Amino acid sequence: MSASSQNNSTAPVLPEQEILQAIRGIRFGVVEVVVHDSRVTQIRQTHRVRLASGEPDKISSHPATGG
Repeated sequence: MSASSQNNSTAPVLPEQEILQAIRGIRFGVVEVVVHDSRVTQIRQTHRVRLASGEPDKISSHPATGG
């Protein structure tokens, strides 16, 4: 048994699979792919929460919004 097969007991996840999973995992937001030397090194997700329009009282009364 070679050293590479000993260290990799499970199949590696391809960057393309990770990117698609990130896209499918959010409804609104951003998926950012960071590449160094032609290789994907990071996949970042930023989730957005869409609030219903016409409900300013709920937005302004929430302490986390600072409003």
